[in-house]
Amino acid sequence: MEKFKKMLFNLGIWASVIAGYVAYAIVGGLCFLKADDEDIKATAKRSLIVVLIFLAIELFLMLFNYIGGLFSGYYGSSAYDFYDIADNLVSIAKVITVAVFAILELVSYKNSKNNKNNKEDKSEDAEVKD
Repeated sequence: MEKFKKMLFNLGIWASVIAGYVAYAIVGGLCFLKADDEDIKATAKRSLIVVLIFLAIELFLMLFNYIGGLFSGYYGSSAYDFYDIADNLVSIAKVITVAVFAILELVSYKNSKNNKNNKEDKSEDAEVKD
């Protein structure tokens, strides 16, 4: 049950990345500061790196759009088309990245569960041999 709770915390952290920066700041910060488990803190650190990378990319695109908006004819130009396509691609990449990390959390939970069962089977075999 303890591993299941860890998995839910980790998935909650990744879900908050998609929900928004304020949600991530609350959930990720709370998990990082209050969690006793190192796995949860490691997930919070990994998600922070992902959030900062996508925040920097989105900041660059936003700055590009704001500077372009100062010039007349920007919103009909190919520069705006570039911004629009790049912004959509970054949003899609963010969702895919978070989904991959969430799947990795699920797989690691399943593998740790299987490893635990294998260790129990080996200990039972060792007891039978004795």
